[in-house]
Order: sequence, then C-alpha cells, then structure tokens
Amino acid sequence: MLLNAKYEDAYPFQGPYGRVKIDGKWYVIDTVGFKITTTPYDYIGPYFYGFAETKAFNKYGFVDTFGQEIAGPKYDAVSAFTENRMARVQLFGRTGCIDYRGVIQIPIRYDAIGDYSEGYFPSEVDNRMGFLDESGYDGITNFGYDFTLPFRHGYAPVGNNGKWGMISLNGKVKIPLIYDAIGELNEGLINVEKNGLWGYVDTIGKIIIPVKYDLAYPFSEGLAAASIGGKDGYIDDKGSWVIKPEYDNAGIFSEGIAAVKKDDKWEYINKKGKVISREKFDAANNFNHGIAKVMTGGKFGFIDSKGDIVVPLKYDSVEDFYNSISRVKRDGKEFYINEKGKEFFE
Repeated sequence: MLLNAKYEDAYPFQGPYGRVKIDGKWYVIDTVGFKITTTPYDYIGPYFYGFAETKAFNKYGFVDTFGQEIAGPKYDAVSAFTENRMARVQLFGRTGCIDYRGVIQIPIRYDAIGDYSEGYFPSEVDNRMGFLDESGYDGITNFGYDFTLPFRHGYAPVGNNGKWGMISLNGKVKIPLIYDAIGELNEGLINVEKNGLWGYVDTIGKIIIPVKYDLAYPFSEGLAAASIGGKDGYIDDKGSWVIKPEYDNAGIFSEGIAAVKKDDKWEYINKKGKVISREKFDAANNFNHGIAKVMTGGKFGFIDSKGDIVVPLKYDSVEDFYNSISRVKRDGKEFYINEKGKEFFE
C-alpha cells in the first residue's frame, strides 16, 4: 500500500488499522484514512490482542481498536497485551498487571514480572522468585526460588543456590535441581549442563543423551546442534551425529534449513548437510515463511529456501516481514518492501 504524502511517517497496516504521524503526533487510521484515535500521542505501538501502547508526556497507556483509552498514559512503562488479555504496567519502580478494561488485576507491588506463559507470570518480590497466576496468587511455588523462567510445554526452569532443575505446572519438581545450567524443553528433551559438559534429559529427569558435549542446544525438527572439540554439528535424539561437527557455529533447523558458520562466513545447509545457499554471508538468520534475513558488509537483504537472493543486500536495516511487508532503511530514508523486493516509498 502506498503511503499518502500528507503523513510524516507511517507503519504498515495491521488488518484495518494503520499508524501515521501528522504534525509530529501519532494517530491510528482506518483504510480510508479516517482517524480512529483523535487524541494526539507521542507514540502509538502495534496492536496486540486488540490493544495498542500509547505514549504522551513520557507516560504510557493503551487504546483499543475503537480508539478508546482503556488506560490513559499514566504508567512509567508498559508491556504489550498477551493472549490472556492482560498487560504488565510499571509505576515507581514496581510492576503489576491490568486487564482489558484497564483494571488492575495484579497489584503494582512486585520487583519484576516476566512474560506470561501457560497460565503464569514468572515474578520477583524481595529477591525471591515464583509464579503468579492471573489473579496475582502464587499457589505453586510460594516464591521459593532464586530464579524462575517462563513455562514452556508445561515445564519451567527454576534455580536455587546456583543449581537448576524444572517444575511442572502444579509446582512439582520434575527435573532435580542438580544442574549447573538448563535449557528448554523441545521435542521431549531438555539440554542440561553438569561439570562443564552438556547432554539431554527427558521430562522425568532421565538421562537420554549422555552429558559429554562442550555445548548442546535445544532440539528443532528432530535435530540439535551440539559442539565437541570446538566444532559444531547436529545430532539426533539418540545422540548420533547426523551432520558431523565441522562448523564454527551452527543455528537451529527451521523449515528444514539451518545457518552454519565456517571460515568466518555463514551459509545454509539442509538436513543432509548439503549447502543450499549460493553465496556466503557475514550474518544469517533463521528461515521464516520461506525467507531468511542475511547481511554482508553491513547491508541486509533476504534469500529464499532455494538459496536465491529475493531481496538484494542493499539496505542499512530491515525488519522481519509482517503481512508480507518489511520496513527498511537505506541512506537515512525509511520505507517498505514486499517479499519480492518491490519498494513502497512515502
């Protein structure tokens, strides 16, 4: 969509909602240019679950899709709404949560509240960490840990006295707190470190792949990057090398392709270890919807899963595609491109 020249700046439409800058202030408009928000803001963020962050006079709040303020700009900081239609807010160095009406559901008294996941917020108060449910109650850990991380697939990493394990959604310890570090549950296995070496355990703590690697990363699409002797390769869920360790660095498989680094350059391989990219790059991201962001010499572009460059590496910065549109910057000017590289200027 071409941008109207009367706007000083603009973001891509999210469905029927666009954010535009007029006379130094931000508004939300519909697809015909009608202002949904009439209050001028210093900033309006993207919509998440029906609500957008606003900023005015260095304070933050939210508006809904009708342009109505559910919370006027009064907080020192806010985080985006999540799938439970709650958002974290901060005031005077303390954090709490509001609901979709702007009503405080979790009192603003916690030192920190982490990302919501699977019914809980990892939270901190008085240097102890636990998990708050949506009503603001920690009924599963009673803030009994030094560290907590968000739940994933029903399990959350927790730490005490420098040792790590995992608990389930009911707070029961499933992986004993005996490891020096712990990764994340993916495809039924968890990467763990003990005495400087890494391996994998299952969800009841049984060692499935021995602790013998210099580094071991989460599984993705049936394979995990692991390191031994200073080189990275890929193992299967039995610990057998599928792609032998010969890389300086190795990313996760995504859409059947992984980025690997060798001789200070990145390229892409498939699950047989065959190189699919025709060029090498200074940096390479994971594939997402058939394309991946790459960079060489400080210039960014995109390649497709065949290894062809579909957007030339000529931009100073590029954002991930959203609704097939990416915001890019070149020579100090910001504009947009589609997935074929067609440019849309202001």
